[in-house]
Amino acid sequence: MLRSAGRLAAACVALLALSLLAPAFAEPAPPADAGRLAMTLAPPRVEGDVDLFDLTPDGTHAIFLTREFGRVQQAYSVRTDGTAAPQLLVAGSNPSPELLAVSNARLLYATYEASSQRALALVVRSVPLDGSAPPTQLDRVDEVGSLGPTTLTPGGQLVYALTTGRGGNVVQQLRSVPADGSGPVALLLSLPGGVAGPFWTIGGAARDQ
Repeated sequence: MLRSAGRLAAACVALLALSLLAPAFAEPAPPADAGRLAMTLAPPRVEGDVDLFDLTPDGTHAIFLTREFGRVQQAYSVRTDGTAAPQLLVAGSNPSPELLAVSNARLLYATYEASSQRALALVVRSVPLDGSAPPTQLDRVDEVGSLGPTTLTPGGQLVYALTTGRGGNVVQQLRSVPADGSGPVALLLSLPGGVAGPFWTIGGAARDQ
């Protein structure tokens, strides 16, 4: 009788121990972010560096780009909460594109293309971050010398400085255009520049363009 009671007590102790150890052998719970997507670039793969260009003002998207030998190859946007795959926004060109600014909805960039004046033309474009539409051309300036400082106003206007012309006919301009392409380009300032080119300033600090 005593032996039976002892065996029963030992069995109970063993079952209690197994119940306490069971969580240690159970399958681990999936991580909280298991449903989020990994950030994988689609082929073709590019050998080179990946740089973070900027975050949108509201922090919902990150803009990053790939470089090869220092030249921009592609620009992507991706949601910072990891709930969507990256969107290819800009494919590389020769010369490589120059990223200008980013709003909560659009990326603005410039490319240099062949012009009828046997010089490079500056083409400014805008593309939605979600990839829902192709790039929109905002401005084209033939015989451009260089692109100066750019900024995006809270109201959605891209303001940018540039030089155009050659030799003694260099002109420095300040231009503005809605980032979504909903309006025409406005010429804010146009001044003759010297052969050495004009000086643009950012916050009072000189920048030779």
